[in-house]
Amino acid sequence: MTKKLSLFLAALVAAIVGIGALLVPAQAAEKLGTTRGWCVKSSTGELRTLRLTTAGKCQGGYWGPIALSSGVKGPAGPAGPKGDKGDTGATGSAGSAGATGATGATGATGAGLTNCSEVSSALNCPNGFVAGTGATAGGIQLKDADGSHSVTEQAQDTVTESYTLKPPAVAPIAGQIRISGGGTTSVDTWGSAGGVIPVLYASKPACGSGYTNTMFKIRDGFANAACDGATEYWFHGDFPITPPGAYSGWTTIGSPSSGSGDSKGFIFLRAVAASGHQLRSIVKAISGSDWTITGSWINQMSGQFNAICGLVFTVGTATSDRKLIYGENTSDGATNGNTYINTWDFSNDTTSTANNMLSGTAYPTQTHGLTYFRVVKVSTNWTYQISRDGGANYVSLRTLAQPFTATHAGFSCNSAGDASNDGDAAITVLHYTNN
Repeated sequence: MTKKLSLFLAALVAAIVGIGALLVPAQAAEKLGTTRGWCVKSSTGELRTLRLTTAGKCQGGYWGPIALSSGVKGPAGPAGPKGDKGDTGATGSAGSAGATGATGATGATGAGLTNCSEVSSALNCPNGFVAGTGATAGGIQLKDADGSHSVTEQAQDTVTESYTLKPPAVAPIAGQIRISGGGTTSVDTWGSAGGVIPVLYASKPACGSGYTNTMFKIRDGFANAACDGATEYWFHGDFPITPPGAYSGWTTIGSPSSGSGDSKGFIFLRAVAASGHQLRSIVKAISGSDWTITGSWINQMSGQFNAICGLVFTVGTATSDRKLIYGENTSDGATNGNTYINTWDFSNDTTSTANNMLSGTAYPTQTHGLTYFRVVKVSTNWTYQISRDGGANYVSLRTLAQPFTATHAGFSCNSAGDASNDGDAAITVLHYTNN
């Protein structure tokens, strides 16, 4: 052993000497210290025969690499033994929800509240319904049949809206009631039993289903209304009338005198006393080429000489336009004090051209009921008619060629006459229709 070691050391020294000779500056090609590593020839194992690694590996016939100075890292050693099993990992996130299951079958019909009885101020039923026990005043409690389980609905703590029952403003009839909420009357519901309700005009309820077959007796007016639950109908006495509508819906001509305007759902038209002609008119456009105009009024003329009020027909809406009045004309009060059905033609509001075109028969003032005046135009002829049975039947007085082509119709009064005997000419218009 000692001999072999000596030989090895001798060889190592010789190799080092040989290497040193190679490292002479003039001849040295590379330094021994390199990061590439050296390879030793396998057949001799001598360090004097060295080669550098190629691509980190030794060529055939050489082994290594080895590092003679600070060289490259050697190859990885063999894998160590398998380590112990690690700790259990954290719980993973929850998976997505599954699909909704099918709807269950419909449950059997309940027994219902049958054979119930009152026990100690509570309503008890065989199927487990109990009301009035185990709850505050006004509450409801539901129990099983054996009373072992219960669900209680307590009474409402506060009342958010109150309703007070009040008697109607007028004498009630069957089915009438007034409902008031929060101190202010909000709903008036009248029974459909029908009847007559006396009421002031300003307080008359609107016609509706709550007033089916109800008659409104207007206590401060001159006409009454009836409601069938949807439509309102007006009557003067027993005669049906169609109110003329609001005064503002008419065109005025010649400035109707003070006091003219709306009156309890109708229109009051007045012409103050004058010594000359001065028409005061309200008109609307005529509808249709052939037409039927009907009007009716309460006659309030006090003039004693040739005052006239009635339907008016005109070719325009100016005081200078031609007009014809068909209505009631007073005669000389000093003679008979009667009124006549008459027509009176005016070239303008202050100039008369012809009157008494119908040669009407006189009849005593205020001795007849409501008279309906009607003019029917067919082609170029006008037929003048009256009815004293509420418009059920009309009598024709005369048919004449039209005096002009009328564009507007309405009502007019003229109080002209002897200034010493004249009074106002006035009417309360109750009824007007066009076609």
